[in-house]
Amino acid sequence: MAKGNYIEAVEIIRRLEGGMTRPFLCRASNGKHYVARQSSICIKIILLEGKPDRSHPLKGEVASLTLLAIDYYARMIKCTEIEVQDPEPLAIPWYQELGFDYSADGRLVIQVNA
Repeated sequence: MAKGNYIEAVEIIRRLEGGMTRPFLCRASNGKHYVARQSSICIKIILLEGKPDRSHPLKGEVASLTLLAIDYYARMIKCTEIEVQDPEPLAIPWYQELGFDYSADGRLVIQVNA
């Protein structure tokens, strides 16, 4: 039976043909059938920006501190990667210095180590 407000997949019946995500037909804890896709949790960085004032005490450290906080949160929610969504082309080398790289599907990501 469903636990609280959650429905759990209790059986994968079969993989369905077609579709980019190659979904599965599943039987759920409420007895109904659902189509589910395999996915992973991903945190996306939409905008990361520092103050251009050279006298700011955190000048040059904002990205590292932000990434540290995002990485900590990602581990808490069992996230598998952090993605930079639509990166500014001039900022790409900077993200790569932080450890980001392009995945096989063209996304700028960094893996979260458990």
